[in-house]
Amino acid sequence: MSDAPPAAAAPPGILPRRPLLSGPMRRLLSLGVLFALLQLPQCMVGKLIDERQQRQAEARLEIGGAWGPSQAVLGPVLVVPWERPGRTEPERGTLTLLPQRLEAEASLAPETRRRGLFAAVVYTARMGMQAQFSLPQSLPPGLATATLRWPEAELVIGASQWRAGTAAPALEAAGRALQPNLVEPPGWSCQRMGLMRFPLGLDRPFEGSLPVRAQLELRGADMLRLLPLAGQVALTLRGEWASPSFLGTELPQEVTQDGTGFRASWETGLHPPLLRLAGPDCEDNRSLGVTLLEAVPTYRMINRTAKYAMLFLALGLVTYLLFEQVGKLRLHLAQYALLGLSLVLFPLLLLAFGEALGFALGYALSAAMVLGQATAWTGAVTRRAGLTALFGAMLAGLFGFIYVVLSLESYALLAGAMALFAALSAVMLAARRVNWEG
Repeated sequence: MSDAPPAAAAPPGILPRRPLLSGPMRRLLSLGVLFALLQLPQCMVGKLIDERQQRQAEARLEIGGAWGPSQAVLGPVLVVPWERPGRTEPERGTLTLLPQRLEAEASLAPETRRRGLFAAVVYTARMGMQAQFSLPQSLPPGLATATLRWPEAELVIGASQWRAGTAAPALEAAGRALQPNLVEPPGWSCQRMGLMRFPLGLDRPFEGSLPVRAQLELRGADMLRLLPLAGQVALTLRGEWASPSFLGTELPQEVTQDGTGFRASWETGLHPPLLRLAGPDCEDNRSLGVTLLEAVPTYRMINRTAKYAMLFLALGLVTYLLFEQVGKLRLHLAQYALLGLSLVLFPLLLLAFGEALGFALGYALSAAMVLGQATAWTGAVTRRAGLTALFGAMLAGLFGFIYVVLSLESYALLAGAMALFAALSAVMLAARRVNWEG
């Protein structure tokens, strides 16, 4: 016989008092707080990824500064000084004549240069150009009384930067080799572009047409483009690079890629007039060219992977909660927290291994480490082989699916949305057996 007094019965018509939150709801609330706290280390990892990505950009600028910048190439253009009488002294200026047709062909030899763990794509480009000039029928308004000073006429070519260690530009006019003018005369110039001037040495205006040939060798990084400043422009670019991106206001009419190299051709041009009283707008946005993209942009892929870390974390905690409710287990909140820290560690491991080994190998190694650690921890806390195998299969499938989503590019959003919908449906199906009332 027990001496304990019997429990007092509730008065008739009054329901017994229930706790504000049942057991499963209290656990769900505590997991929400834990999930929010685990965002702190996740944010720290995200900031570290951004910092390393910024360091990669700085390293590319340093490599480009030592090797050569992104190159933009100008023309040949014909510059003729003019002079006309003024009130006190003669007025002077320059007249710029663009070619009627410009044909350019460039061959790029890309390579990867490294500074520590960071890499940049650089190239050596050899470009040949053929231009055809014709004298205008009439001068622009306002120059009717001007005299063109043909003995001072010169051909001008330009590039973003001329680098030592490359062959000197060679220019021919009507089959005659020209020598560059090493003295920079006052007058026409291009902002942010290095110009080379070749005096024509004419005594009088040329007759008919003036054919010009040029050979350039350039060293640059990432990008090569041509300013299409001519009546008609034909440009061909080729190079041994598997992932080119063509840029400019017009896409190439013909593109050939075989997985190791590319060839692209443009046919475009300007509308008349070809005469300019000032320079031919060297900052013209109408450029044609190519960017040598990184085949697998490591830091961008790592950054995108880190955005899925929240999905890893949420599914891991929810899976443990379902194991606890459906499998009749009792797990401590600390066990949830250690699982969460293991999953949050994945982007950090991916950053460390990806920098040294590349994204694909870094992803495989990081995923294998986290998968092994989290699955072993699940086996230790559940002591059930079936639940451990189920958790390992779920996590392995998630790692594999995320890698496929990252590789899809165009359909990544669609695949990710469908995956979230499928995961939520699976959780809802498993949660049917949970007694949320406690």
